[in-house]
Amino acid sequence: MAINYFASETNLEWDVKPSDIIINEKIVPTHYGLIRDDNNELLEIHKNSYNPFYNAEFRSLMDDLQKISGFDNLTYQEFKGGKVVLGYLENNKTDIKVNGFDINKYLVLGNSHDGSKGIFLGTSEIMLRCMNQFGKIVKSNVIKHTKNNFTKIDDLKRAYEVYFKETEKQVEVYCKMNKISIDPKLIEMFTKQLFEANEEKISTRKENIMIDFQNSINVETADLGNNLFGLFNSVTHYTTHKLKNENTFGNLFGTANKINEKAYDLVLELI
Repeated sequence: MAINYFASETNLEWDVKPSDIIINEKIVPTHYGLIRDDNNELLEIHKNSYNPFYNAEFRSLMDDLQKISGFDNLTYQEFKGGKVVLGYLENNKTDIKVNGFDINKYLVLGNSHDGSKGIFLGTSEIMLRCMNQFGKIVKSNVIKHTKNNFTKIDDLKRAYEVYFKETEKQVEVYCKMNKISIDPKLIEMFTKQLFEANEEKISTRKENIMIDFQNSINVETADLGNNLFGLFNSVTHYTTHKLKNENTFGNLFGTANKINEKAYDLVLELI
């Protein structure tokens, strides 16, 4: 039985519908509004060239991905009042452990109705010992909202194989992290780069952030050891448990995602 980590879980039974924009009793010919059909909330104003990807199509694509992958526990999540919708499938095919700890992995499909993102494939994970979350959008699999996107969406059904490659690569990186020791000097350098604290005088706010992060380091390295794996999990511990951020499973967006991605890139440089 799957544990539910999805705070804003939804059945995604609502959809979007285009609506004319009327100014001074005249229809605006170049733009239209995209609204929710359940509450008539405006999600975004788009140019006529913008082609919506409807929730019904999104659910159908998720069903296809579930059949192809064989993954289970299909879950949907809304973000920003439905401006972004996410679908998750739990990888029930592979037991993933690093340093003896279980990691649950998910295939993520996302779509935006506000034009902020295309239709995208990603990965999300949670380390069960501490509930730390880390997610990545596979940038090579982002599809724009155009009238010619249907062929690319068919390709996306096959691109779930990218998920396996990303997962294998990530586990390989984690295993390398686990073998590299850290010391106070490296931790200081890493922290300053992560939070851009290289100036001589650090603001009180940034100093408090770094104190919070140091507390996360103390917690994670005590469990995982004085290695890069412990240091990286200190970051995901901070972004999951200390940082007030957008409530998406896996920290796929916002400040938490930016910090996690930056930390991951820094670690890649170190290994």
